[in-house]
Amino acid sequence: MSDKLTPRKDPSPRHAAAYVRVSTREQAKTGYSVDEQLRRLEEEAQRRRWEVVGAYADRGVTGKRESRPALDDMLRAARAGEFDVLMIVHLDRLGRTARHLLNLYEELRTVGVELIALEQNIDSTTAHGRAQLGMLAVFAEFEREMIAERVRGSNEARARRGRAHGRLPTAT
Repeated sequence: MSDKLTPRKDPSPRHAAAYVRVSTREQAKTGYSVDEQLRRLEEEAQRRRWEVVGAYADRGVTGKRESRPALDDMLRAARAGEFDVLMIVHLDRLGRTARHLLNLYEELRTVGVELIALEQNIDSTTAHGRAQLGMLAVFAEFEREMIAERVRGSNEARARRGRAHGRLPTAT
């Protein structure tokens, strides 16, 4: 047995896909635009010397929807083995409930795709990253519920004051 450790040599560079989502125009103006998210993911892939083989962008779609056009396309590509790493800027871009995030993560793992979330520094290739992913999925759901609670409270307060809430009626 040798005392020397030999570094593991990766037989091929990683093939990465980028998934981005913006649900509102206001959000797109705050640094979370599709272009800004894609730029950040491409920079990270270059830093890691990964090849970006696909970019999937959902615009104007809430993260609480489990089926979204670009998300569905990305999942089909993952199942087809087109990439082995999915990169996202932030976990909430992928999903907003713990159940949905964990289901997506498990589906990706089943087909051999790892998950990287830049802002939370999550890398599912490590035990630490997998633990973080589980905890952050819970917090993403909590955040979503807090937002919904604040919106309900605001709508109730407006109704008590006799003000309309929600969208204004459209002319037909």
